Amino acid sequence: MYGATDTEIIQTCRGDRRCLVTLDLDFGNPLIFNPSDYNGIAVLRLPARTTPRDSTDALRTLIGGLDKESIEQRLWVIQRGRIRVYQPEETEKA
Repeated sequence: MYGATDTEIIQTCRGDRRCLVTLDLDFGNPLIFNPSDYNGIAVLRLPARTTPRDSTDALRTLIGGLDKESIEQRLWVIQRGRIRVYQPEETEKA
């Protein structure tokens, strides 16, 4: 069985100009995967005992968010009925 590293996966998405939609919480770390470097990262946060309905609800939430705004160069953490958007802190200019 072949596996790919997180870096290989995100680089493939960037090369294909695609948004990454994943259950892997590692991609939710903006210090490792800076959202502004990619076409979007959506991390689906599902309950520990996930049901098919949980997955469907999270995907519907994502689709609803995409109808309203672009995910490009942003990190979204998706939960049922809720999208948390990563907002990098503004750096002060000297």
